[in-house]
Amino acid sequence: MWDKKGENLTFRFLKLIKEQAIRKRALIIGDSQGASNATGGALASILSNAGYKVVNKSKYGSFTSQAADQVPDKNFDLVILFTGGHFKSRPADAIKIAKMFPNTTKFIISGPPPVQRIKDISGSVKKFPYLKKIPKESLETYFVNPQDQRAKSMYRGRERRNNAFKQAASSIGLSYVDPRVVFGVTNPADFPVVSNSDGIHMYGDIASQVATAIASVIDQQLKAAPTQTEKKPTTTKVIQAAKQKAPRCLKNNILALGAGIGKYKDLKDRVEVLQQMLVDKKLTKNPKDFVDGKFGTKTLMAVIGAQILNDLKPDGCAGPETLAATGVKEAPSVEKAIASTTAGSQEKEFAKKYNLDPNILAAFVAMESGGKGFAPVDPNNLEKGKRMLIRFEPHVFVRRIINKGLNPNNIPYYIAPPKNNQEAEKLAKEFSVPEAKVKQLVGLPLKRAIRYGVWSSIQRKNSSRKGFRKSGQGVARLNFREWEGLNNALKIDKESAYKSISMGTGQVMGFNHRKLGYSTAENMFNALNDQSDTGKLKQKEAKLKFIKSSPRLMKAIRKKEWEMIGKLYNGSRQYGKKLEKVYNRMVT
Repeated sequence: MWDKKGENLTFRFLKLIKEQAIRKRALIIGDSQGASNATGGALASILSNAGYKVVNKSKYGSFTSQAADQVPDKNFDLVILFTGGHFKSRPADAIKIAKMFPNTTKFIISGPPPVQRIKDISGSVKKFPYLKKIPKESLETYFVNPQDQRAKSMYRGRERRNNAFKQAASSIGLSYVDPRVVFGVTNPADFPVVSNSDGIHMYGDIASQVATAIASVIDQQLKAAPTQTEKKPTTTKVIQAAKQKAPRCLKNNILALGAGIGKYKDLKDRVEVLQQMLVDKKLTKNPKDFVDGKFGTKTLMAVIGAQILNDLKPDGCAGPETLAATGVKEAPSVEKAIASTTAGSQEKEFAKKYNLDPNILAAFVAMESGGKGFAPVDPNNLEKGKRMLIRFEPHVFVRRIINKGLNPNNIPYYIAPPKNNQEAEKLAKEFSVPEAKVKQLVGLPLKRAIRYGVWSSIQRKNSSRKGFRKSGQGVARLNFREWEGLNNALKIDKESAYKSISMGTGQVMGFNHRKLGYSTAENMFNALNDQSDTGKLKQKEAKLKFIKSSPRLMKAIRKKEWEMIGKLYNGSRQYGKKLEKVYNRMVT
């Protein structure tokens, strides 16, 4: 074959293959300093321009031993390990990784930068929530002028690990790049920073200069291309538009970027279902850690991909059409519940008798169950019928077991309150809960410690991890795993199990059975689980009787004291704020 200029295309193709075959390979592994938006990105650019084929496997938050898992194969001419930032990083692990490669491989260790001054205050506070407690005037120098134990540990730890890695590299003849030496500073406060500095990472020109220093170890001629201005990673117009639209979607209870996080964390279960379906349809590159209940950038990309494949508008919002295209069968949204839920004759009579707003009574139903007292046993096989909508509360079950004097260790997911600060720190990290709140449990008597919200949160999370409550999909999402939890709890203690679930349209807890006129929680369960008109009527009565049993709750409803309503009905003031929003949408 010949091109228009008369050159043999086959010859050119073979020549290209030959050039690629002898092209040198470089591997970048380690922590976030090796990332594309940090030193690793600048270094990869230098090496690519020098003819290297660069493979970057570095990962945010990795410590040294984890870098070994980032190695795809041993056939590399050059390996750069970024490490030392994480407190678990060890020099011995770096040496082990170096020995994995043949002697012909050039192995370089790039040490951790010192702690630095914080310039991007708002971004750093979002990234590191513990900074919220630090006075604004102290934030810039929080790391370089440490006052609390966390900052001191970060400051000293980085310097200690840097020296340890430097000595280890020298002992076996490995090249080591110390960012402090690159800029000729010994005091972290003097280390240069850029406008988006978060206090522990290097970006922009600073990262480029360190990359040049690493490259010069390989070849004195290699240099980074000068950076014109500090730029944030660019995104496509589609993604930018999706990010801008996300707040509006979330406001309308539609899954979008940010769902399952912060003030939208109540959407986490719905996000998990969506993520699982995206994984099942192979719309994500890394399915291993994809399902986490947080609608982040990875989920956004997968949703946009699904929309494009199904000829839908790629706006990144997982509305009804997108959910249908991905196979998600969602439970009714709050908006649909509001549209379909109105105060019935019972609510109106009750409201009139006790001078209450019937729309508030209807709002409870919209919030708790979407007006549905029963849900399919299996959404994919409706012939299996329906069963009552319930919610199993793992923390309540543990409390009931302890209050009965039984051994809570018989519960597979049970985790005892921490005995010391070390245990508290471990629990906080493992379950992503505030460390300060977990430390409040240390030294408390068991029956007092288990009343704390953070302890309850740990039990709930661990019950799902241990498979005590298995995840389900669609309408059964609200019901499937809750029934799994109930059935498993019944095997341990029947009475406590029934007392630990909320039931029906009003989601009244089983331990309130006497207030509703039932001798046992099991009797209450049997009555409300009846799918006849009688059972549906008793579900409505249960909610009204529970409200009537609390004069304080009646008074709060009458005065529309929303936070107090939330505290008395659900145990959460935040619940009251959400109920107010539902009520306002309902009356308008």
